[in-house]
Amino acid sequence: MKYMFLQIDGLIRSGAHVEAKKALLQATQENFSREDLVILASFSRRLGMLELALRLLHPVVRPPERKIIQANAAEKAEYAGALIRMGVLAEARRILSTVSPHEYPRSLLFLAFAHISEWNFEKAFDPLTQFINW
Repeated sequence: MKYMFLQIDGLIRSGAHVEAKKALLQATQENFSREDLVILASFSRRLGMLELALRLLHPVVRPPERKIIQANAAEKAEYAGALIRMGVLAEARRILSTVSPHEYPRSLLFLAFAHISEWNFEKAFDPLTQFINW
């Protein structure tokens, strides 16, 4: 699976998004661990496959009441990142407020994106600066 992740990341970085999407869909059909969820969801978000990102992380971030599952910082932040791309900003900010940047620094970037999406560049400045200086 790790080789496949390197391949997908390389395809995304090189702009070969059609091939990356095919490889990502193939990866989601295979057995993967909970640790792989964040990576797969991140690829999905980066490729604009937002529904897939949410579908992967929803059972962990929003588990049914009868399941005792605690989402970690990365899972919550990546879920919020997909929500931001979909325009669900208030919910994304609420989730990000529960994530410590020390646990997942990229949460600062997502918070800045949420503010930028609302044309609130002044509010985006602090989290963006913190992320850059991390």
